[in-house]
This record gives sequence, C-alpha cells and structure tokens, in this order.
Amino acid sequence: MKYKVILIGSVLAVIAWIMESAIHVLIFHEGTFIRQMFSPASHEIWMRSLVGAAILLLGVSVAMYVVDLKRVEQALKLAYAELIQIFNASADGMRVIDKDFNMLRINKTFATLAGVSQDEAVGKKCYEVFPGPRCHSPDCPLARVLGGEKCVKCEVEKERTDGTRITCIVTATPFRRPDGDLIGIVENFKDITERRRLEKEILEISDRERQRIGQDLHDDLGQKLTGIAFLSKALTKQLASMSTNETSEAAKITDLANEAVDRCRRLAGELYPVELERGDLTSALEELTRNVEELHGITCIFRSEYSALLDDRRVDIHLYRIAQEAINNALKHAKATKIVVNLEINEDSIRLAISDDGIGLPEDFESRAGIGRHSIQYRASMIGAVLRIQPGEKGGTEVICSMIRDHYCNP
Repeated sequence: MKYKVILIGSVLAVIAWIMESAIHVLIFHEGTFIRQMFSPASHEIWMRSLVGAAILLLGVSVAMYVVDLKRVEQALKLAYAELIQIFNASADGMRVIDKDFNMLRINKTFATLAGVSQDEAVGKKCYEVFPGPRCHSPDCPLARVLGGEKCVKCEVEKERTDGTRITCIVTATPFRRPDGDLIGIVENFKDITERRRLEKEILEISDRERQRIGQDLHDDLGQKLTGIAFLSKALTKQLASMSTNETSEAAKITDLANEAVDRCRRLAGELYPVELERGDLTSALEELTRNVEELHGITCIFRSEYSALLDDRRVDIHLYRIAQEAINNALKHAKATKIVVNLEINEDSIRLAISDDGIGLPEDFESRAGIGRHSIQYRASMIGAVLRIQPGEKGGTEVICSMIRDHYCNP
C-alpha cells in the first residue's frame, strides 16, 4: 500500500510538470511544448521541482497515515474479538445494562443461568429477565451505581424463566464511554446455589451436634457429676460426725463437684438452650447474657422491646447463634468490659444489635474474614436478614442484624 501511494504521488508530480509546461506554452506563449518540457528556464525547474517534491511528500504522508489507520483498525478489531471471546467464555454470567434498564448484551453463561437465549434476552428490561427481590428498590445495583457507588457487591436470590430460584453473588460496576460518560452497568453473576446448599447442611449438622452434645452433657455427664456432688456431701457429713481432719478436704471436693455441675449445665445451655426448644428467644438471650456476666466478670446487659411474637424456631436459632458469636468475638478480640444485646420485634421487622465498649475494628477488617464472621453472615442470609458490622457511635463495635418479617427465606 505504501509503495502504491508513493507511485501515485510520483505520477501526480509528473502530471503537474506537464500541466505547468502546457500553461507556459498556451497562455504565456513561451516557446514550444517540447522546450518547456525538457529545457525550461532555471527558475521554472526549481519551482516545478519544489511542487513535485511537495506532492510526493504529501503522497508519502498519506501513505503512512493510511497504513497507521489500518493498523489501528486491525488492532481494534482484534481487541474487540478478544473481549467478546473472554465475555462469552467467562464461567460467570455477565450482562451489560444501560441507564434505562435495557439489556445491551449477555454472555452464554448468563443465558444458561437465566434460562433464556441470547437473542431473546437482548433488548428486554433487566427486571423482566432474571428478576430478584432488589428489583424496583433502592438496593437495585443500577440505582446504586447511578447514585455514585463505584462497585456494588451483594448476595441475592434470582428467579429463572422456569420459576426455579438460584443464589448468586452479584457484582455491578459502572459501564462508561471513553470520555467517561456513564452508559449503565456491567453485572457479574456467580452461581453459589450448591455452595449455599452445602453450607446449610453443615450448619444443620453443626446445630444437631450442638443439641446432642448439650443433651449428653445435661442428661449424662451432668447427672453423674450431680451424683458425685451428693456422695461427697454425704461423705463430708459422715467425716464431720467422726471429727476427722479430712472433713475440710471432703468439703472442698463437694464444692468443686458443685462447681463442675454448674459449669456443665451452663455449657449444655450454651450449646443448645432449652428455651429455644420452647420458641422463647428472649429467655434464651437473657440466660446467655447472664451466664456471660457470671463466667467472665463483665457487664452484659440484655434489653428487649417487642409488640409481636416471633413464631419461627429456625429464625430463633440463627439469631441466637449470631448473638452468641458476636459476644464471643467481643470477649476474645475486642477486650470488652461491657456488652449490650438489644432485641426489637414488631409486626413488620426484627432487629438484633450487639454492641461493646472494646478496642473497635482493626484497620484491615474488610480484608479479614474469619470463620466466625463468615458464619454469622451466612446465618443472616439464611433468614433473609441484612448483617452490618460497624464501629459503635461511642467507640467499640456494633453488630446489627435486621430483617423484614415478610422476607423470611424458605428453608
């Protein structure tokens, strides 16, 4: 291509020479055409040479521009093809949505997740394909990105076209033009349905084991320790009647046995409170805070406000475990001397808040996610609740679990 343009520039330079010769013959009557062509005046030679060189240089410049333009065009086509291939080959579902909720593009994985074809989905509203509880709400990822958030990440339940529901982690990021103008969002969907099912089974197994161990402690070990306590008490009385020196030692054994019985009953209660069996979450939390206060020598207060009853045993268990884990974290990590557990239940919502006066959250809190934190976050998601872990207004840490009663998740 480069050589063709140079050749054309050379031909144009020759044509310009011929035209200049013709003008001098026909208009200025300066000799013959042959003379003007092959032996013009010296100043004419310089002028025509400059014109020819300019035309030739222009041709070379155009050639280089055209070559660069084609190279850029090929690079853009290749980059576009690579992006499309990556988009379609992604293991996660992806879709591009404009500011009016129209789907501009979806990949194959998203089509499989949603149960639609790519051609069928493009052009439809995002809430018409793969809807979820955040649609038409302030928590809609598009609404939040339009509101200025740079990245929105959440766990949500989505409905396929056949009516089945799957659990996904959704990540939404702004989709912008090269000039920075916001077009819409790019949503990424990671299917975690199977992972959540396995986690649910593990939690259920864990709760059953807690219940079994708690019952064994109470019914078996607790009874044996109680028997030992009675026997040692009887032995102490017998030794006292004999006025032996071993009476005080036997009394110590009795005291230790009684302490062991009390400790065993507390452990059994922590593992599986009998109040939860009766559906009495308030009494279970009250007993929990009382035990923490007695065992650890700190102030642990329980407050409750309710204008309605909570009649879901599954929700009772998850809320109790969230409170239990939050208290344990406050004791182990926050070095708290005061913990307040507040439970509010009304017709529309439930709010459980655990606050402490400890050292607060570490700077790298967001990047650290231990088993306990993951556990309470999952328990919250199991009952359709929102869990927030944040600095307290007066220092320390606050763990807040809130839920709308209509949003109970089905087991």
